[in-house]
Amino acid sequence: MPSLMLIRAQRLQKSELQQLPHPCVPIEGAHTKIVYAELDGISLREQFKMIYRLGQVVRGAEIVYHDPSVPLPEGSHVGTANPPRYAYPTDKTQAHESEDVIDAEILEEEASESPPEVPPEPPKPDFWSLVDEGEYDAAYKIIEETPPEWPSHQRVKIWTFLDEPDEGLVILACRIVLLLGWRSNIIRIKRLLQHDSSTVRIHALQIIGEFAGASMLPAVQLLRNDPVPEVSIAANTCYQRLKRR
Repeated sequence: MPSLMLIRAQRLQKSELQQLPHPCVPIEGAHTKIVYAELDGISLREQFKMIYRLGQVVRGAEIVYHDPSVPLPEGSHVGTANPPRYAYPTDKTQAHESEDVIDAEILEEEASESPPEVPPEPPKPDFWSLVDEGEYDAAYKIIEETPPEWPSHQRVKIWTFLDEPDEGLVILACRIVLLLGWRSNIIRIKRLLQHDSSTVRIHALQIIGEFAGASMLPAVQLLRNDPVPEVSIAANTCYQRLKRR
């Protein structure tokens, strides 16, 4: 069967060994300098391509091709060096043209091998879709990173969240009011001081302490004795801030 052997005086590097085209295999030894390949069943075109790629991977090497099936020329006998399997043109211009054709065919085929398609990234969810899905923390993170410029009807929608039975939605609205510095409608926040959820009461106290005036002192005073310690602490903090105004 036809075969080829690559020989180089210098040892093959690891990067070169990793790029050897199939079916080329290195001849293992203390210093790998030889690569061998059996070409049985490989078409002539594929042999040319493999030799071309092998020459690109391993520079400065000699490639020896052998085909024992080639008949000996007239007058030769066993023991005479086997002549080349293929006749290469002796004219330099013709040789360059032949090499260019081979290179062009290989490069054209490599170019036609389109890279695997990368699936498109899924669209990023927006604030409102996350709210609809109940992902309140993720929704808040979006506007925390990029404060929105909502039109009036969307701002009104946030305020209506304060009246929702869903505690998580009420807390989200409180966090947004505090984050975006919405000072209007503080009376609606005052109603939350009587909310069943201690977490909601704490958020309401934080907003009042940030934006309200001393007129809120009586309402805050009632929570200074709240049975939930965290609420009473928040109420005392809020009360002291209001007294200084």
